[in-house]
Amino acid sequence: MDGLPHYMICAALPFSFASRIELPIFRPNEYFFKTHMREGEEKWQTYARVIRDLIAEHGDFELVN
Repeated sequence: MDGLPHYMICAALPFSFASRIELPIFRPNEYFFKTHMREGEEKWQTYARVIRDLIAEHGDFELVN
């Protein structure tokens, strides 16, 4: 979210707060797949699982299957 809409939301709700977490852009390489791939997974499944775990960890979300 850009700055202006973010500030407008904060101004409309004075007793609340909003925060923003920026995670770096991640481009997988062969080392990533070698160390994180589980048996029977394809590369796209490994990438999706790991990114999902990272987002849940940094956003304090509970993972539900």
